[in-house]
Amino acid sequence: MIEKSKRFVKGNQIHKLTTFRSFKGLMIQIMRGYPAYAFYGMFESQFPEIADKVIEILDEDEVIKLLPTKEGEEKQYRITPKGINLAVSLINLEYGEKVLKYSEEVKKYNKQMKGLTLAIVGLTILSLVLALNSSSCQL
Repeated sequence: MIEKSKRFVKGNQIHKLTTFRSFKGLMIQIMRGYPAYAFYGMFESQFPEIADKVIEILDEDEVIKLLPTKEGEEKQYRITPKGINLAVSLINLEYGEKVLKYSEEVKKYNKQMKGLTLAIVGLTILSLVLALNSSSCQL
């Protein structure tokens, strides 16, 4: 029997995963309703096949807190302080990626500016040498 090999994703490419983006969006939406609102059906709509497992894992890790419900009602949950920290970290991850992209652009422009600066310094030195040479010729 041939086993499927697991695909690994580099940490700097995690934003390309649609599941990760969906989870991040859900966590940010749930954070916006803290502490007044309890939510239901959000994870179930985004992850229909694995929603129960996702909710169970998040509850075990204290990212969300399952609220008591009557039998037959949908699971209701509320974000915890630990979940808020996770949501803020996800926002910071996106911001950090933007900063890295911007710093790469700045590096590119810095190389161009370095060449321009060297050209200006060279022309200044050449002008100084020519000025000194012409003034020594007039004496």
